[in-house]
Amino acid sequence: MTDQSFSLEDLITDLMYLRKSEGFTITRARNASTLLDVMGGAGQTFDELKTRFVSAICSLEDEQSVTALLIAYGLEPGYEEIDSIYERRKKYGKTIGRKYDTLADREQTAIEELAVRMLMAQWVNAPLPANVPVIHGALITESLDVVSVIKDRTMTETRETQKFIALVDGIDAYDYSINELSEVKPIEGCTIESYPIHHGMKNVLRFPQPLKRGQVHTISFIELSPEKGNNGRKAVAIEIARPFPIPTFKYNLEIVFEGQKPKTIWSYKMLTLLERPGRVEERRLLAFKDGEDSIKVSFSHLHAGLFTGVAWEW
Repeated sequence: MTDQSFSLEDLITDLMYLRKSEGFTITRARNASTLLDVMGGAGQTFDELKTRFVSAICSLEDEQSVTALLIAYGLEPGYEEIDSIYERRKKYGKTIGRKYDTLADREQTAIEELAVRMLMAQWVNAPLPANVPVIHGALITESLDVVSVIKDRTMTETRETQKFIALVDGIDAYDYSINELSEVKPIEGCTIESYPIHHGMKNVLRFPQPLKRGQVHTISFIELSPEKGNNGRKAVAIEIARPFPIPTFKYNLEIVFEGQKPKTIWSYKMLTLLERPGRVEERRLLAFKDGEDSIKVSFSHLHAGLFTGVAWEW
């Protein structure tokens, strides 16, 4: 399986595309790149892909949705040789007494539910091990974009934009803790409540309204570092790292160095707290481009509470 990131929107686009013309055929399935990655990669036979796809559809709880999708994709017995989505819907509509538009709306709702289920990789015959992280909890992070500023070897600010996918109804907040008394200010998609805790702060980022299952929601905020650290002195920054208890498909990190630049800088992925920042021989060395003061790096498929980030030596 490739190491590309997943997008709920891209997956839904693939699922809608596969309904057209002949439906789920070998040629059309091979062109649905996001769907292929979610289902285990292109290295499978078509029969394996087809079996896995049917299993995902049949995992839906609503029987009418299952039937509607199997027919839409030309996978239901008696519909395999019909090479038009219009004709498949027309035949099915006559059978159940429903109009074309009604069936199209039913398919749309079912596809949105199917996409969330496929991202969760929780259906019989789902790919194991999967490049889709095992899901625990109520959210997936579709993308996380972070820009951190290091000035004169100390952290000054971090800007974050996170795009969540809700896995259940009713999620109204996301919280995280930091080990210093930073000030966090909302920019978009949330309000923030902050509470002092032992050696740091707990920040609750509250959404404008509870999310619905399958809903994509974006928040952004800025975290301003205090003038002094917990011991009265501001610590020298030597890494930007975080654990990923919420499965995350894509993490884009930019670190801007104002003033002194590190002598050596490297990235690491999916290490335990005690393993980070990695052994010298495992370092993925990074370098500044000519005339630039920032380092940019991207990571995919992070989960299990393990640490990923960038470290350096002054």
